[in-house]
Amino acid sequence: MGWVDMGYLLAYAGGQIPAGLVVDMYGPKAVLVVGLIGSGLMSLWFAWTRSVNVMMLLFVLNGLCQATGWPASTKVMAKQFPAETRTKFMAVWSTNYQIGGVIGTSLAGYLTAMYAWQTAFTVPAFILITIGALTIVYLPTADPASPTFVHEPTTFADVVRLLHNPLILRYGVSYFFIKYIRYAFLFWLPFYLQTAMSMPEDTAAYVSTSLEIGGAIGVIIIGFLPLSHATSCAIHLTALSFWLAVYPHLVGENWAVIVPLLATIGFFLYAPDSLIVGAAGQSLGGHHAAASACSTINALGSLGAFVQSLATPYIMQQMGWGFLFYMFSVLAMVSAVILATAPNERSKYSALP
Repeated sequence: MGWVDMGYLLAYAGGQIPAGLVVDMYGPKAVLVVGLIGSGLMSLWFAWTRSVNVMMLLFVLNGLCQATGWPASTKVMAKQFPAETRTKFMAVWSTNYQIGGVIGTSLAGYLTAMYAWQTAFTVPAFILITIGALTIVYLPTADPASPTFVHEPTTFADVVRLLHNPLILRYGVSYFFIKYIRYAFLFWLPFYLQTAMSMPEDTAAYVSTSLEIGGAIGVIIIGFLPLSHATSCAIHLTALSFWLAVYPHLVGENWAVIVPLLATIGFFLYAPDSLIVGAAGQSLGGHHAAASACSTINALGSLGAFVQSLATPYIMQQMGWGFLFYMFSVLAMVSAVILATAPNERSKYSALP
């Protein structure tokens, strides 16, 4: 299953930039519909195959389908809301992948416990296909009531010019370290709670959701701070570095402090995560190239998720859980320094209008 996960992560990272380019050149609706329905179909097939090779192929294809979601969605949001208020709207909207994570983890745990493991794939698959159908009906290609919600094609030359913006690379490298940490928690937190904290499997699954609950709160708050995107993220990442470093000393074997500590870590982790790959990327790309800017940052970050799938289990086995938290602390501080030294988004490097 480790190879299946790695195939998915690599496909997701590799699909980001092409998906962003297609969205900016041809519009978000068709890309989003194909991604939603395609991901649902791949999940249905995955639930009933018995071949490891087919599982690997389906997860790779699922990764490519899911790679369409973020570029298309951020494009829609960029064109729906003006730049002056977009960060606040994005802050509320970006809670989707924390709240969705909580619901998804709880739903998968319930379905697996009550029924067969296949239902943890088939039920979400039907939900995705339904949302894809609703997108066909309700997401407008152009909204006459909203002059900004009209697709203005972006040329390949426009995207190439955008990718020469040094802030894109700076944000992407910073996001590499953020997403390394987030996916390490996403993949390994329940296992850590079971093995290091001796929690029952179901308890570990529910306790792990405290990270995303705290994250949803952080995502909303950071969107309303009167600071530049880079400054807000650097402050949160510095705080994240601190809490990751002190976590092994505070937790001991006391279950009572785990939930508030994980919620605090989630608060300072998800807030900069959502801002960098959302509102900050949209500001750099403008209406014309929001999808390409966000997807490029997300592609670099997703490479961090892929690298952690290789490195985290090895480091865990060789050095232990405590060392991992100290390593995460260092990575968070490196990410903070990268952003703290970034020029303002509205400098001479601003991208398309």
